[in-house]
Amino acid sequence: MTWNHILSWLRLLRPPHWIKNLVCLAGVLFYQQYQLLWAAITVTVAFTGVSAAVYLLNDIMDVERDRTHPKKRNRPLASGQISMQAAWVVGLLLAAVAVTLAFLINLQAGCCCVGYLVVNVAYSLKLKHLPIADAFCIALGFVLRLLAGIYVLNVLPLGWLILFTFFLSLFLGFAKRRAELVAMEDQTDASERRPVLDHYSLTFLDGTLDTSAALAIVCYALFVMLPSSLRQNPTLVVTVPFIVFMVLHYRRRLTHPKYRIEPNRIIYHDRVMQGAAALWLITYVAIQQASVRWFE
Repeated sequence: MTWNHILSWLRLLRPPHWIKNLVCLAGVLFYQQYQLLWAAITVTVAFTGVSAAVYLLNDIMDVERDRTHPKKRNRPLASGQISMQAAWVVGLLLAAVAVTLAFLINLQAGCCCVGYLVVNVAYSLKLKHLPIADAFCIALGFVLRLLAGIYVLNVLPLGWLILFTFFLSLFLGFAKRRAELVAMEDQTDASERRPVLDHYSLTFLDGTLDTSAALAIVCYALFVMLPSSLRQNPTLVVTVPFIVFMVLHYRRRLTHPKYRIEPNRIIYHDRVMQGAAALWLITYVAIQQASVRWFE
């Protein structure tokens, strides 16, 4: 196997997107079960494998359309650098190993992994062409990651945390669609456009962004403030402004005409966003570990 062949496989498996699977580790933070970090890391590896298999499936399903696309025709499958047969074999093998690993951790984590696979197969086959349902699939994928990471801790997930994850992921999903819709203004060839974008408008997407952002913030505030089995420290309410700031900053960057940038790149390259996230994490952990109580 040549170096170029290895690079082609890496492009197909999309390692930059594997960072999304770190959501599986969120349960360790919120439930303070640091002694079970290894179990959460194991389920993160399982979801990395199954998500890589999903990326392979997406490219397999879109290969004919990609071959007519001026940019996507250079993808490993569309360009013929990797054969369809090899992609199927690797994809099925990755999915089987990942699901097996998840079930070896515990039943619930395995079910979440299977659920993630089912949702994404449905997304690739049909749902990615249905407005709203496409964004719901993206959000549900993040919720299933979170649930798997919580279930390996042998605890039950809290409703407000699940809703916070769902609405925040929905916000990010609609943000991606908005960015793609804006980018369509520079595309004259219809083959370059994602078909579902024909069913969206900027007005509608701006409304869904504002709604999902507001619901995510409210759910997070309720999660840290309301009594629960986590015995939350009421002082965690001071972390709410960090969440509000990050959501509003992301929203501003997304819609500002000066910044024509992909939503994912905002998260990966925006130093203000990264700084705010670091401050939120430090503050959250410090309040948890030091048992600081400023409020009741």
